Amino acid sequence: MVTRMLALSLVIASSCRREPPPVGYEPAAAPTSTASIPLSPASGRIAGKPFTVAAARYSIDRRPGYEKVEIELLAEKPDKPCGDVAMKHATSVWLRVNGVDAVRAETVRIESGKPGPWEAHYQVFDQKKWIGNGDASALIAMSAPAPDMKLSGELSACFGDGSKSCIAGRFEAIYCPIRIDALVRGSDAMERPPAGKLHASTP
Repeated sequence: MVTRMLALSLVIASSCRREPPPVGYEPAAAPTSTASIPLSPASGRIAGKPFTVAAARYSIDRRPGYEKVEIELLAEKPDKPCGDVAMKHATSVWLRVNGVDAVRAETVRIESGKPGPWEAHYQVFDQKKWIGNGDASALIAMSAPAPDMKLSGELSACFGDGSKSCIAGRFEAIYCPIRIDALVRGSDAMERPPAGKLHASTP
C-alpha cells in the first residue's frame, strides 16, 4: 500500500512539474547598409499580419533618471495626433533610446541578445490582451529634427517571434509631449522643447 501511494505521489509530482520554456526564435539579421531599406513608408508583417505605418510620433522624457526618447510607429491614425490609441487596439512598433534627453542624427544597430541604449519592440492586441516582443535585430538611421520638430528616420527591423516579423522603410514622426507635460484643462502647452534641446550638442 505504501509503495502504491509513493508511486502515485511521484506521478502527481511529475505531472505538476513546470514544462521547460519553448526554444526562442532568432530574429533575422539586420542589413549592413541603409541602401537596402525601401524609400516607401515602413511596412512588413508583424505577428503574422500585414503592417504599414499610418502615423508616427515621438516624445522626449527629460526627468532626471528617466531620460529617454521614444518613437512610436502606428498601424492606425489616432483620432488626435497625440491622442490615446489603446482603444483602437492598433499594432505598433516602438523604438527607444535610453539615457538621452535630446535627439541626434545617427545610424545605429540593435543586435538580438546584446543590450545597448537603443531598443525595438512591438505590441499587438491578441483578442483579450496586449502582447509584445522585444527580441529584435535592427538597423536604424535617424536624421536631426527639422525646424517644425518632425523627426525622420529609416529602419529595417526583425523580431524573434516564430512569425518572421519584419518591417522596413521610412517614417516621419511628429513631436508629442510626455503625459506629465501634456495640455491640462485647456491651458496652453506647458512645454515646447527649445530648439537647442532637440539636437544633441556636439563636442
